[in-house]
Amino acid sequence: DLKHQINLLRLIRELARDENLAVLMAMHDLNQVAAYADRVALFVEGRLIANGTPNEVLTAENISSAYGVDVRVMAHPGNGKPLILS
Repeated sequence: DLKHQINLLRLIRELARDENLAVLMAMHDLNQVAAYADRVALFVEGRLIANGTPNEVLTAENISSAYGVDVRVMAHPGNGKPLILS
């Protein structure tokens, strides 16, 4: 559930920062990716479409191209990171 997802992602982020670790994750919830990732690589059918910060990668154009859906991307009012709306 959402509570456990958030707790786990926070724990992973804290451990990575405290221990100076790199963490590689495959995730499909783009809003959680935006909230927790420092860097994002967007792949479509095994091909790299975009790579960079969440603000650089999680654009409406990239997401629409990758998933074939129209989305709106705005700055999250609490943290300024991308917020994806369908």
